[in-house]
Amino acid sequence: MAIWVDPTAFDNGDPLTLVLANQLMVDNAQFLYDNLGVLDAKAGYIAPLVTPSNFSLLNIPQGYDSLHVVAYLRSTYTGATQDFGIIRFNGDTAANYAYNLTRATTTTLSSTGGGGQASLFGAGLEIQSSHATPGALAYSVLELTIPGYSNNSYYKAVTMQSGCYKGAAGGSHYNVSGHATWLQTAPIDRIDISANGGLWEVGSYCAVFAGQHIS
Repeated sequence: MAIWVDPTAFDNGDPLTLVLANQLMVDNAQFLYDNLGVLDAKAGYIAPLVTPSNFSLLNIPQGYDSLHVVAYLRSTYTGATQDFGIIRFNGDTAANYAYNLTRATTTTLSSTGGGGQASLFGAGLEIQSSHATPGALAYSVLELTIPGYSNNSYYKAVTMQSGCYKGAAGGSHYNVSGHATWLQTAPIDRIDISANGGLWEVGSYCAVFAGQHIS
């Protein structure tokens, strides 16, 4: 059993030093951070992007059991009905990732994967783009779960769930799920989530939560 720590429900006085959009912040709450662009003082959260950008989650604190990433994404790319998400750990751009994922629409089902990749899910992770047809108002939800992220003895395993709207002519939706491995033993202290063909659109955001198991 795990607890995904809610920043509105916990205040244990343990200071965490965080970097948000290149700004150093200190918070007493028992959570990692929402890397959402602009501080919303009223809610205690960081508001969604107000200018297009990519996400770099920096200085991730160590010592928790798991990380859970939740992102709400839409790419500025207009060249196709979807873009692809590029996910990397610790700034590693070498061919140190392996993955398999399943992609489904209402009409087709396929699987793809491979080793020696330069990002966590290669070019297989469909994310909503700003292509006028059909996804003018649609965003993707991306979820990653990373157990043992702070361990320094074994490779890092990741499960993923995502998808994007394609429109009726394209089979309505992509539904994408998969598993990947970062073939490095270093603790994860940075996660980069970028759009392959553009930047993340205004309104996109990315939140990271710590998981702590009950003993």
